[in-house]
Amino acid sequence: MAGASPPATCLAIPTCCGRRTGYIAGDIKSGAGEEGGSDEGEGRSKKHYAVQLALYTDILERLGRSVGRRGFVWDIHGEEVPYDFMAIYTKNARRLWDDYQECLDHARAIAGRATETVPTSSAGTCKNCVWYTACIKRLEAANDLTLIPELGRSKRDAMIGRIGSVRELAEVAPADFIVGGKTVFAGIGTATLEKLHARAKLLTAENGKPYLRAPVSLPAADVELFFDIEVDPMRDVLLSARARGAPERGE
Repeated sequence: MAGASPPATCLAIPTCCGRRTGYIAGDIKSGAGEEGGSDEGEGRSKKHYAVQLALYTDILERLGRSVGRRGFVWDIHGEEVPYDFMAIYTKNARRLWDDYQECLDHARAIAGRATETVPTSSAGTCKNCVWYTACIKRLEAANDLTLIPELGRSKRDAMIGRIGSVRELAEVAPADFIVGGKTVFAGIGTATLEKLHARAKLLTAENGKPYLRAPVSLPAADVELFFDIEVDPMRDVLLSARARGAPERGE
């Protein structure tokens, strides 16, 4: 596609493109191309895969190089799974392209500062994002509640009106937020609140250290085995499997 540049407001790099009379966006994935499938019926397209492919397709359309609103995923099973963005998949006539447009509008609102986003430290997928380091710095500066292990976005949103930081959670008395055997926070039980409170105290303590809540017995073994398995997910081939035994204890 030499000589053409994608719009500045819509940038992405697809893993691969299939060319017929134009181009069809595709991506190689380490997971299955669909979800919810079984031997008795077909699965459904994954929304996050579809939005990514639709972005590539949108760029191809704007460049005049797209053959249509469809794409494909080459999945972990080596299957080329088609994605039709214009196919209706709900009773209210919703299409995958509608999902993409909704995400695009949201992204533009964030870029234009019309929508304020609040990062979270507990989302596993965040660690794959190029903004992860910037978000962590912002969370640490705000002493954000999601810095506490197992306290994610939904729990923070439930607590933020009464408890705004790790430091505040460490200083409160959990009993003040328990009424009739339940907490005043939706989706957070008494045991969970007490656990999060204990973790907040540990994080804010000057010399906070891990501690055991119950006795732990670690079994001893004369010989230990360590496995190292290498596979090629695109070919479904086991390349090597090695086992290494640790020397007997005391030797």
